Amino acid sequence: MIEFFTSLGLIGYFVIIVAVLGLWNLRKLIFLRSALDSQQHKLWRRTGGGTPPDHLEDKF
Repeated sequence: MIEFFTSLGLIGYFVIIVAVLGLWNLRKLIFLRSALDSQQHKLWRRTGGGTPPDHLEDKF
């Protein structure tokens, strides 16, 4: 294993770093929470949801 890392050049280290960062971001995307999972939406649903869900509207 040590021989593998010592044999890598600059491009090899760059490829490994990009792969690790890509996997890290993929993990974050899998566990991404939507606005429908927010505490505000759960409370709105629990109260009957009679009013329009203003917390789901775009603010921009």
